[in-house]
Amino acid sequence: MGLPSPDQLPEEAMLLEVSSLGGQAVRIAAAHDSLLRTVMEEAVAQLGIDLSRLIGPGGSILDLEETLKAAGLKDGDSVQAISVAPLPFDTDLSSFYRYVHLEDMAGHGTFTHVRRLEEAVRLKLWNTPCGQEIHVAVKSMRRADVEQNLGRITNDREVHFAADRQEQRGFSDALTEIGVLSYLRQQPDLPICLPRMLGSFHDGEEVCLVREFFPDGDLFGQVQSGRFEGNEASVRHVMWQLLQAVCYLHGHNIGHRDISLENLLVAIEPGGTSRIQLKDFDQAVRIRSKCFERTIFRYFRPAGKPYYRPPESYVSTANQTVYVRVATDITAGDIVFAEHLTEQGATTGYRNEVQLLADTSAGQMGLALPAGYEVPPVDVFAIGVVGFITSWSVPPWQQALPTDRTFTWLQQHGLVNLLTAWHKAPFSPEAMRLLSGMIAENPRERWTVEQCLASEWFSPPARIPVPIHQSAM
Repeated sequence: MGLPSPDQLPEEAMLLEVSSLGGQAVRIAAAHDSLLRTVMEEAVAQLGIDLSRLIGPGGSILDLEETLKAAGLKDGDSVQAISVAPLPFDTDLSSFYRYVHLEDMAGHGTFTHVRRLEEAVRLKLWNTPCGQEIHVAVKSMRRADVEQNLGRITNDREVHFAADRQEQRGFSDALTEIGVLSYLRQQPDLPICLPRMLGSFHDGEEVCLVREFFPDGDLFGQVQSGRFEGNEASVRHVMWQLLQAVCYLHGHNIGHRDISLENLLVAIEPGGTSRIQLKDFDQAVRIRSKCFERTIFRYFRPAGKPYYRPPESYVSTANQTVYVRVATDITAGDIVFAEHLTEQGATTGYRNEVQLLADTSAGQMGLALPAGYEVPPVDVFAIGVVGFITSWSVPPWQQALPTDRTFTWLQQHGLVNLLTAWHKAPFSPEAMRLLSGMIAENPRERWTVEQCLASEWFSPPARIPVPIHQSAM
């Protein structure tokens, strides 16, 4: 009965396969609690034995020789470890915790308060251990707040539909942010449009994240000042940097989910150009399985700010089954983008992706399950909204829902017609094609980050190498 140790198997796709002499077989998942409980119940039903003692804390497989005997297996029964692709809904909201790195504040210099920059962030003078004095931005958090999600449900679909609100995770997860920043800090080719954390410290009760100080605030403030309105060249430079930042994140299996003007720091260069940096990773998630890249994870809770959320990210918690009317013949199990209906055919105000429970003919209503959303199209949509607001100093809608008249009108008549109706001058045709592709209602029709970067609008900057952090060279 040989079995590899858990650390020799894929971290998110560990299974135990047990075959009895009678020819029955059952696979026991040792991955996420939700899947584990379901399969354990199936094991008891199929084999009539209690296999729960095989699974230890965190899904680890315990000593087999003793636990298999206690579970009731006989000599001749076979056991082997195998790995299979996880389901798209088998998400783990704590996946970045493994990268968290905190150092004791003692021995890393002292900080002198200068002024408040934003909530929980202060400008401070850092007297480093090597004698340097540099201005830095320091984000301070109570340790209890940092650790608020420890021990809570990590599967996003379970959290979204949880009846017991006591089990809910906080939307903002500081441990995730620390984990992502700790990971990015280790990358040798980190572009300067992403932050390279200078340090992450704790002193028992408080956790501090130290980053570069941006003297010109965030993009929201710059847009309010009118710096970018109608300036196509300046907006293009900002969009190029932001797309490069998100392309890098996606390439490293990180989805941001909270891209907005407020989360883009700005530094005005001597020549007048704007250098930006994407911040705030407390809602970041894995995009795909680390071991099975074809498995794209699907999430359910709405993330980010309302202006920037695409329609598929609004998943109702009221009903776990919905009716939809399909435009083409659909096979059971397929995922489609459709408007949610009541049993009588009335709209519910939601339009997102669902999974059909049965074969459904074109024009017919079918019963479906909410399928959540994939993160890359969500990030692209948010970048498109950033581009719109930066260009014309006004949000395109309140919420990207069928109930929002402006959003519905724009999807029917197009971006250029909306700007004309608002007496605002459109940019070049290349810019309009790009922005229209980024804010497409259907995520399957929305442009990818790679398609955006290949846009003709970026022909000049596309030939310029993406700058990386000096310390990363």
